[in-house]
Amino acid sequence: MNAATQLEGLVLPGGWTVGKLNQRSPIAPGGNFSQTYPVTNVDGRSAFLKALDYFSFFGQGEQTIELAARLFNFEKSMLLLCGQKNLDRVVRALADGEILIDPNMLFSRVPYLILKKLIKTYVYFSGRKKQK
Repeated sequence: MNAATQLEGLVLPGGWTVGKLNQRSPIAPGGNFSQTYPVTNVDGRSAFLKALDYFSFFGQGEQTIELAARLFNFEKSMLLLCGQKNLDRVVRALADGEILIDPNMLFSRVPYLILKKLIKTYVYFSGRKKQK
């Protein structure tokens, strides 16, 4: 059983309730080592949860697991720093943490980031409207 796919319905610190696991297309780029969910806060805000999926590394070796954890922590640090610097062209990290799904399950501690939900914007180039 994969702990990162078992977050639906959980209430996380800060009042975030985890929605249904997003199904990713097999041809979608990126996100190979994470699972994503919509989340809703008690104050009505909607956001996006990215959960590191240790189970997806199973059998790929210790160095792969270490690298993935380091990259996840780097992403978290950069997003928090950008938020502290009030950079407005970078997605905001609203919260982060770890949740233990089942102490008897392999890789049951799931680190996560809660990110501000992106709103599609439009930019005009040469009079043509392009989705960004």
